Amino acid sequence: MKHLNNSKTKLSFGLKALLLAFVLGLTSLPATYGQTMQDACLPDCFNDPFQGPFNITLEICPGKYFEVEYGFRIACGIWYDYYIGDQITPGPGTNSTDFYNCINSVGGMNEFLRLVSEQLIIANPAAFPPVNPGDCATNWRVLKGSCWRGDVILGVGKTSGQTTYTSGPNYIDIIWPCTTTDCCLERFTVCLDQSGNKDITNTGYLPPEFPDCDGQNDPWSIGTIFECIPVCGSIYNR
Repeated sequence: MKHLNNSKTKLSFGLKALLLAFVLGLTSLPATYGQTMQDACLPDCFNDPFQGPFNITLEICPGKYFEVEYGFRIACGIWYDYYIGDQITPGPGTNSTDFYNCINSVGGMNEFLRLVSEQLIIANPAAFPPVNPGDCATNWRVLKGSCWRGDVILGVGKTSGQTTYTSGPNYIDIIWPCTTTDCCLERFTVCLDQSGNKDITNTGYLPPEFPDCDGQNDPWSIGTIFECIPVCGSIYNR
């Protein structure tokens, strides 16, 4: 308080420093930040772009909610496709430490993305079939980047010149795909039981070009939750 009262110049300098830190943090974000659904991976049906991006709040861990960017399309008049977009962030009542703990408690990044896929299917914001109890649809698909990583927005742990990072902070502000040019596609059969609950069965996947995230890591991220982690197929015994 003494500094604030003594000098307006110091206050102005502090605000400028904070603004500069924010701008530098934004410039450290991956190139995928802010990309539109029209740039999403299209494995087929190239005349059917994803609608979006949209945001949906999903409960992934008990009582912990996350904001998930997504798109959807009906591909070639056959496939009911969802696309998990460029970012997942903490939602209402969930902080960055909760995010970190949730990913670890479910078994890692690949299991977290599996739960995101399933909860997106359950929420079904595009209202894809089936709609009647007892019915099934065998033509659901979920697409996402094949490798994902956690990050902190303002560059914590990534100071200029740093080349190694062995543990990382125990919080995550955001997770996103390391690249949107290498994606995986997973197929599902979705059925409604007599109570209207969804029964979800994974029926296969189209493997990505680089299933082990080769060449996608920064040196500082190796061995931490902030490295690029395969999230396609490995959870289905690829």
